[in-house]
Amino acid sequence: MEYPAAADPFLTVALVKAARELEVKYYIGITASVDTFYEGQERTDSANPYLMRSLHGITEEYRRLNILNYEMECGTLFKMAGVYNFAAAAICGVVAGRTDSENIILEQRDVAVKHAIAIAVNAAAKLE
Repeated sequence: MEYPAAADPFLTVALVKAARELEVKYYIGITASVDTFYEGQERTDSANPYLMRSLHGITEEYRRLNILNYEMECGTLFKMAGVYNFAAAAICGVVAGRTDSENIILEQRDVAVKHAIAIAVNAAAKLE
């Protein structure tokens, strides 16, 4: 059976408050946490251009399901938090617009990393 991968709601609220305080634009939504960087995100521009039939069209299907983001670590982190009884939440910086291009926007990446760190530090400093 699948084990749910869910962020701690209190940590999530702390991150939102920190983003607001720092005046950083943010979105809250569902993330698809996949275990492969290329194939699981329907990318064929890797060393392995083969894409399983079951993954063809997955990105568009996720868009129709209002999934906001792809990444690789949150699913494991959230499941471990549930199993080992600790709180976990995540910040994912936007570094590319997959609807337009696969290319990372370097200037945007640097800003996203800076903002993510500032939000996390701010939120952690205010936790009770």
